[in-house]
Amino acid sequence: MNTWLKSLLIGVVVAGIAYFVFQRMTKQKTIRRFTAHYELIREAKPGTVRAGHDETMDDLHKMSQAIQARCKNAGYPIVVKTMGNDEKLDITIQHVDDTIRLRRLIKSTGKLEIHEVYTMQELVSVIEPSLKEPVQVSVETVPEENTVIDTGKAIKFSELKPEATKPVEQAPTLASIITFSQQPQGAEIGWIAEKDTAVFRKIFIKDLSSSMPVNARFYYGPGNSPSKRNLAVYALRSYGEGSIIIDNTDIKTAMQAFGYTGIPSVEFSFTSTGSRKWEMLTGKNVGRPLAILVDDKVISAPRVESAILGGKASISGGFTVAEAQALADQLSSGAMPASFHIIKQEISPETGLVNLKSLLIVLIAFAIGTGTSYLIFKLLKSN
Repeated sequence: MNTWLKSLLIGVVVAGIAYFVFQRMTKQKTIRRFTAHYELIREAKPGTVRAGHDETMDDLHKMSQAIQARCKNAGYPIVVKTMGNDEKLDITIQHVDDTIRLRRLIKSTGKLEIHEVYTMQELVSVIEPSLKEPVQVSVETVPEENTVIDTGKAIKFSELKPEATKPVEQAPTLASIITFSQQPQGAEIGWIAEKDTAVFRKIFIKDLSSSMPVNARFYYGPGNSPSKRNLAVYALRSYGEGSIIIDNTDIKTAMQAFGYTGIPSVEFSFTSTGSRKWEMLTGKNVGRPLAILVDDKVISAPRVESAILGGKASISGGFTVAEAQALADQLSSGAMPASFHIIKQEISPETGLVNLKSLLIVLIAFAIGTGTSYLIFKLLKSN
């Protein structure tokens, strides 16, 4: 058989083996990538007037810039178009390796705020009067009696039986739904179950709102609960004379990092204005906690040991690496100007990259197999 023909056959066999091995490795070890397509519209807040065309266009433009910046930071190629009379966004994002992270990346508002807090010691005089016994709610019962109704025919009805007495209902109190903190200078006021947040809000409006400081607002977040309660309750100084609040406009850069203990964290640097505010805020609250909020949820409440200079800060809140990276992407690109709805979503796996790689593997294996076998045959023939 001709030397070239034999070499070509061996090259085909080597290429086939290489293709088979590559396909097995691709299925078992490589990360699948996806192309995501979304259509977004601006969401009107309940009870508000629908935004006008110009306002909607302006918000969508800002949203487009924020989403493009987030995807760029995450390494995702993105194409954004407007549609529907410029009141919708059409977004295509490629090479996505984590669809959950991507959805969080574009859906989250990414609003960051750093607030001063009221400690338990400062609010105990307000909370104590509300710790009263449960209110007894009486339920009316029908008394037992003999009843005769004269219909002209002297028909006597059977003796009426009283309705079963309903159990006495106890109105929930603050003490029944919250485990109070035993740390007077801690950031947490206490802990409640997530299902009790609506009840807590009602009790606050009824019993506490009139006696609480006017600039206090309650927020929730994860905390080191000593019981089975899974949400920590914080009382934040939300506004007022002398209050210093840091938000997204004060953030210059943000990146995912690892803290001193090796846990995922987010490190960010402030603008010149943000640096001055950060120095003033930490200097004013030495020995006290500060609450760091993302999208109105307290994710960290560190205690300030001294005024912090240099315009840098770090937050950690039990993040995974992906969550810390997503948060860093959001903070780097700024907060969304408004909320929005995803009205269409299509996620499709990408096969082009794998097919291109497999073609290259086959060609390289074929060339190596053919060339090597030809040289061997020539060498054997010459000997």
